[in-house]
Amino acid sequence: MYDSIGQYAEDRRKHFEGKANRNKKEALFCFIVIIASSISAPIFITLSNEVLIGKIIPSILSILSAGLTTWLQVRKPQKLWGLYRDAQRLIEKNIIDFEFETNEYNSNPLKDKLLVEYVSEICLKAHKDWLNEIPTPELITFNEKKIK
Repeated sequence: MYDSIGQYAEDRRKHFEGKANRNKKEALFCFIVIIASSISAPIFITLSNEVLIGKIIPSILSILSAGLTTWLQVRKPQKLWGLYRDAQRLIEKNIIDFEFETNEYNSNPLKDKLLVEYVSEICLKAHKDWLNEIPTPELITFNEKKIK
């Protein structure tokens, strides 16, 4: 599957870098659209008496803003962005320590196995942290007890 220990570590680093970048773009895109639509909806209402410009467009912008806000709260791409970037940076640190034989890798005859172990632990921890972020039915469904 992998030709070397370094290739395995680099593959996992790139994996988390890609996920972090994708979640960063998603979070920033949603945030920009929410701000722009929230700010522009009242302008359309104020500046026009026409049905399309004064009512329909602001309604669409409000729906878009509410939908994306909900998306950010449920999917949490900003939190996933941090989680994946953290895993990427930890793997990068271990690759550097491995290549320059610093910290635990210094003159360690088992440094190859140690790198695999650390990178695998980082991946497993990221997966477990990701599992904690999956929306649960309780978060999504209506709960009457919370209203009282």
